[in-house]
Amino acid sequence: MDVEAWLNSNGQNIVDAMYLDIEAPEDFHVNTLVRRHDRLVLRVSSRDRSALVKAFNSSPKAGKNRINQELMVQLVLKDTDLIPKIQGYSQQDSWVVSEWISGGMLKQHINAENAQEYARQLGKWCAEYTVKMDEHAVATSSDWFSYLQLYKRYSKRLTFSDYEKFLSKLPINKRVIAKNDPFFNNFLVSKDGQLVGIDFEKAQLKPVGWDVLLTARVFVRKFPHLMIDITDALIDGWGQGTDCIDQSAFLELTRLFAASSAFVLEEEYAVSKAERKND
Repeated sequence: MDVEAWLNSNGQNIVDAMYLDIEAPEDFHVNTLVRRHDRLVLRVSSRDRSALVKAFNSSPKAGKNRINQELMVQLVLKDTDLIPKIQGYSQQDSWVVSEWISGGMLKQHINAENAQEYARQLGKWCAEYTVKMDEHAVATSSDWFSYLQLYKRYSKRLTFSDYEKFLSKLPINKRVIAKNDPFFNNFLVSKDGQLVGIDFEKAQLKPVGWDVLLTARVFVRKFPHLMIDITDALIDGWGQGTDCIDQSAFLELTRLFAASSAFVLEEEYAVSKAERKND
């Protein structure tokens, strides 16, 4: 997407969203954070305000699907502290404007010394997010062994058959709209040290607890030597099991999933990359 062309079409609406209460200044600075063929992420700043702007290519169907997912989640969460405050949006033109969080991305803050505390915070964030998303929950009937078999890029490495007896006894009775994208660059750290989630375009219906499993996987890839302490902290922050399994069983499931799926063999990478496009 061309930044200048997009701003020529949408810039005034962005300014209006940022300055609903007072007259807007004339001078603005635009910093391009992400520029791809299908999306833009911009920081738009004036002398007294900054905003985060996320825009999608509004022509392809895929672009519309992404803005629909993004907005659906953000509107459910709009009265919480889980995301930056929404200042304006256009579903037709495929953009959303949010307050700028000045603390930076979590990936810029996290290290081995503070990983356990951030794991606890992320567990808490996932729990609060799941409570809000529960209003869109869908009943299902499955188990974790059957469900994880659907993920070929994980099952190739997990050899789930070794754990079939355990996983088959863990039922799945509900799916909620998971964030489904737990990487450290998709969370911001506010001035007071709280985590704020961004990027919800990949949100999908998943079993309760799915975001916790993916978060554990990200942590173990970054800090494999801290797996036990980090998963303890993550589940402590989460503070529960799922809708139908207890906390101790969910901790065991989390550790199994994270430890088994955190790393990919080099020869499997090309196949798994292709499969990700279909998720």
